[in-house]
Amino acid sequence: MNRLSSEAPPQLFVVRNRRGGAYDRKLTSQEQLDWDAHARFMNQLLEDGAVLIGGPLDGDRETLLLLRARSLEALRRRLGNDPWIQNGMLTLVSIELLMPGISPDWLDAGLAANALADEP
Repeated sequence: MNRLSSEAPPQLFVVRNRRGGAYDRKLTSQEQLDWDAHARFMNQLLEDGAVLIGGPLDGDRETLLLLRARSLEALRRRLGNDPWIQNGMLTLVSIELLMPGISPDWLDAGLAANALADEP
């Protein structure tokens, strides 16, 4: 059922982070400082339906996330709660608004879902 709302419609954002600071490249991700807290944060984004896809890019220096949120400001606030952002394991490189011109059914369904990155 579609409901009328005064809230802004969800937008799609591409987020790039760079690993650095205390990140030890000799260790696996699961062995890194504050891994459990970071994993809980990311799992919550996934459970909320905010993350459509994400992971490390080839070369293991940067990560990419495709996220839904109502605004850039709300997304920045929520991402600021990531323990790895807070401790410097990840540094935000960019957040860009994506204007999909073509997308598969699974992405269309994710965009239509109610949960958003700025709604814990």
